[in-house]
Amino acid sequence: MVLVADLIEKGELPFRPDWVHPIHQQQILEAATRLGMDLLKPIKEAVPEQVSYEEIRLVVAHARRRENRA
Repeated sequence: MVLVADLIEKGELPFRPDWVHPIHQQQILEAATRLGMDLLKPIKEAVPEQVSYEEIRLVVAHARRRENRA
């Protein structure tokens, strides 16, 4: 099964900011900057409980895509 996050990371689907609350996006990006984007569990443990793995996957995929394009 292809995940939306995979499509975003590959550039086959654009990330839509309305998929993830802006505050959650900021929290995820801050944690990912500190902890790296290789593993999601450390990011999940660093953000508030309300932030889901799905949100983390989407934001990290978008960040990885932007990083690879730079």
